Amino acid sequence: MDSKAVELRGNVLATLGDVSLDDRALLSALERIAASDSMRFPGLSHLWAPALYQRNRRTFRTFLLAHVNAFGPSGYYDEKGDLFDPWTRDDTRRSLEKLLEQVDRDGEVELFRKLYEEHIGGRWRAPERWRADLKQRFLQASDDTQRRRVLEMFDLPGVDLDEDAATAMYEAAPSTCAEFLVAHAPREYPWEWSKKPPPWRKLRRRAADRGDLDFEQRLFRRQATPDEWADRVRKLVSELPGSKELVERLDRIHPELMPKNAADVYRELLESRAEAALPYVMKHLDLRRGFFWSNKPIGADRLIRLAHARGWLQLWAALLRSSNQDTYNEAVSRLVEDRDALGVSESRRRLLLLAGVGRELNLPGLGLAQVMPLSDETAVAMYRRFPELVRSAFRMHCTPSWGRTFESLARAAIDADDEPLVDWLASRVVTMMGFGGLLSPPKAQADMAELLSRHYETLLRKPREFARRAGNVLSSVPAGAVWSYDSLIKNNRLARLLFERSHEDFLADPSVVRDLLESPQIHVNRLAFAVLATNSPRARDLARQNLDLLVAALLRKLHSQTRAIAIDALANAIGSDEAARAVLPKARDALRLPEKRYPKERLVAMIGAILEKHPSLRTEREQPRVFRKAVRP
Repeated sequence: MDSKAVELRGNVLATLGDVSLDDRALLSALERIAASDSMRFPGLSHLWAPALYQRNRRTFRTFLLAHVNAFGPSGYYDEKGDLFDPWTRDDTRRSLEKLLEQVDRDGEVELFRKLYEEHIGGRWRAPERWRADLKQRFLQASDDTQRRRVLEMFDLPGVDLDEDAATAMYEAAPSTCAEFLVAHAPREYPWEWSKKPPPWRKLRRRAADRGDLDFEQRLFRRQATPDEWADRVRKLVSELPGSKELVERLDRIHPELMPKNAADVYRELLESRAEAALPYVMKHLDLRRGFFWSNKPIGADRLIRLAHARGWLQLWAALLRSSNQDTYNEAVSRLVEDRDALGVSESRRRLLLLAGVGRELNLPGLGLAQVMPLSDETAVAMYRRFPELVRSAFRMHCTPSWGRTFESLARAAIDADDEPLVDWLASRVVTMMGFGGLLSPPKAQADMAELLSRHYETLLRKPREFARRAGNVLSSVPAGAVWSYDSLIKNNRLARLLFERSHEDFLADPSVVRDLLESPQIHVNRLAFAVLATNSPRARDLARQNLDLLVAALLRKLHSQTRAIAIDALANAIGSDEAARAVLPKARDALRLPEKRYPKERLVAMIGAILEKHPSLRTEREQPRVFRKAVRP
């Protein structure tokens, strides 16, 4: 029993039964209730959805779409606060079915999809019911307008059609449903452990017989098995002599997911048509069948050797960048160690071809890139012969990580007094081991942090030099790189040195403090706030110099502890009347923020200090009032 759901149910029923509320007032009241408990409110939509739709569907349409239950048919609350399925209980089922029928008649497509999916028990629970209803409604439609409406109403993502239903729909109206059929056709997954869906060979033949090649090829791209694709490629190679036409036709049948035999097909294609097929192969080079697939692609080594032998260096390098670590490091090592066959200039050119991102995955709001890491031995060998490449193009390939710390490279850079490379390596090591106690820090990481800590500790006798080098390190720390600050400080000696032990040393270089304030890493910003909050004349002077960035921190999204330190730093900056005038309006705005964890006691103290030092900035309400005891006559 969920007592909060029972209480929420009572509020909803009371609001619905309030006859004094017009439509707009009722909408506002329900929006307030929904905002008060956004998780439970959709679970009561079997109560309010039919009533609102019947009352005024135009006024309540947006509200219905936003709050109708999205947790499936078992995510509703009954009168006792228990979860139940309202589509299986007579009283609630009749109400919801009546609502579904009315929504269907009114053509409310989005709302129909939501209700229908729950009515059948979910798109993945009852795909057979969905297929049967879709087929029946589509075939019964009298014209293309009604058919398009049916397709829109039954367009549930992630559900596959069967070939019999797809064929019947295609025969009835091929041009109307082609796009829908492709979207709901079962896909050929190249992973061995996946369940192989039956391809629609009969429907593809029917489309080809009709001359509907575009539809047939789109289905082929989605469903073709590796052997089918290889046979189609061989057929096109034998039929099409022109290189431009060959590339265009190969593009049209290229599978949506890379087949496991792609490397062998590419090699066979290049051996028979050479440069004519090279643009197509270069366009579809990702031989791995998934971004995180770790095994070596089948036949990749033979394809790499062919590209190298033919002098297709762009193809050779691209294949190596997306192959695997062993193959990549072997190729880099050969170029680094070659001192006779190619020469320095050609070796450097080919190494530059091997540098960079191998594969990318870009999704809305998320981008991933894969870079082949060098081994520590290969990185040191390259550093000894081509140090400028390690500092530039191959820097991303030498990034310290959980399984590879590049300690030998760090020692070589320290011995060579290579500040840029040492500082960059430190910027990655300084965020290691911050895992909130879930994992013990590996000894290799602790050793690397110890090595770099000893190096930077030798600079403590020169505060300005230490501040400059530490600033280089911290300014290069990526945003979001620290998962658990407390664990990081506990386990990482380098992090303790730079984040906790050296606040006053940073005051030796004003430009470094400014860089720390502008860093994308929030913990680096916090360090700058702590430095400027130090109780010293130099800190107060630097705080005034960075007043613009400190004022902006009042309205930034920050952790409450970090915000409190920022307010202390800002209080250090308030000395002149000009500074007080710049800070006070933003402080008043921050005081009105609804954020519950905002340290407003610190903010109020700062505002009070400003008004005490600068009485001219007080508003009428902020003027002190003195009450004296009345004197009796």
